[in-house]
Amino acid sequence: MEDFYNSGIINAVTNETLICLILKKKDSVKLKDYRPKSLVTSLYKAVSKVPATRLKEVLGETTHANQGAFVKNRQILDVVLVANEAVQDAMKLNKSRLVFKIDFDHAYDHVEWRVVDDVMGKFKTTRGVRQGDLLSPFLFSLVIDVLSRLMEKAQEYNLLHGLFIRRDKVEVSHLQFADDTIFLLGVKE
Repeated sequence: MEDFYNSGIINAVTNETLICLILKKKDSVKLKDYRPKSLVTSLYKAVSKVPATRLKEVLGETTHANQGAFVKNRQILDVVLVANEAVQDAMKLNKSRLVFKIDFDHAYDHVEWRVVDDVMGKFKTTRGVRQGDLLSPFLFSLVIDVLSRLMEKAQEYNLLHGLFIRRDKVEVSHLQFADDTIFLLGVKE
């Protein structure tokens, strides 16, 4: 552990991983029905937990309010309730709307590491994190936050409009929970 803190490099023994395939669907013969699980050393988990814990503490200050997952003091259920309320209000007012959901399939595997580097600023990464790493959801939250900022800018420039929640007069264009994003867009008539 001392070597890691002095050099910032995880030695080969600590970095060893055994990958096991876990069946997702009973009696399946397709490879896609297996989920890879990385079995890592306890020392690697300890080294990974430190930055993950620190990142979790500050994620709420940096991540857009529309993200409901992996952020301290936020609940995924809140995002679902807000989406439901926005759609119900639009239906009551008989307003045209466009609502769709995107699931970023294998989200953590397809992150552009240039974006991670841009988001992380002076905290440069030299390679990605392994599947199942404690940092994965927090890094993904930072990356997907870029989409929230772009949506916010598009609203500022009147390029798109969200749905309003009447009671609070709040405009919501999208909501995020983990690797899912729901777009709630008003349509100009």
